[in-house]
Amino acid sequence: MAEWEHKDRYWSNLGMQMADGKRYSVKQLKKAGVTNTSDFSAWLDMQCKDGWEVIKIARDFSADPVKDAYGDSVFYNKTWCVFRRKLE
Repeated sequence: MAEWEHKDRYWSNLGMQMADGKRYSVKQLKKAGVTNTSDFSAWLDMQCKDGWEVIKIARDFSADPVKDAYGDSVFYNKTWCVFRRKLE
């Protein structure tokens, strides 16, 4: 039977976990030069490097809007993903 290593990560349009497992706000990421923070597919590709594969994606579509820095309502779409890779 194969031995697996697992990780779970969160992504949203307000902040996300990067490959290192740390959570960052979109503001922090943009300050660091990350420009495609709203691109879920790019984030997913980054998480799948080094042999990781997606085994579960769950999205919370029921979240209430939050206010952004300008007072506008922004929907907080939160996505949770579980990844695995075979141990060598």
